[in-house]
Amino acid sequence: MDGGQLPQTITASGKARTVSQHMQGAPHIGITAERVERVLEHWMIRGIRTEQDGSQSWCYMAFVSGMDEMVRVAVSMDDETIITAFRDRTATRHWNRGNRGYFIRNYQNLEERDAG
Repeated sequence: MDGGQLPQTITASGKARTVSQHMQGAPHIGITAERVERVLEHWMIRGIRTEQDGSQSWCYMAFVSGMDEMVRVAVSMDDETIITAFRDRTATRHWNRGNRGYFIRNYQNLEERDAG
């Protein structure tokens, strides 16, 4: 499914979420439904990110099999729509350096857990 289209919905931890039209038609390289599901179920860190335009999303981040960098999955604030998912090189760099300050500065309601 690499580089192909994603389904209309992805179910993770028993919750089905709609996949945005943008993401369905043009997923980032390496992003599959299985990898998105893995991040949503086994996130290591999550929080609310506010973009420059003021829009907000819940962001879930985790390492997934077959990818060297953390994957960030952005979900709508109502938890109904997966907006986008991509390799997050910046988050990976800060995570690997132990720089939790980066996440504290860029995300609200920050939670960290063992991804298991």
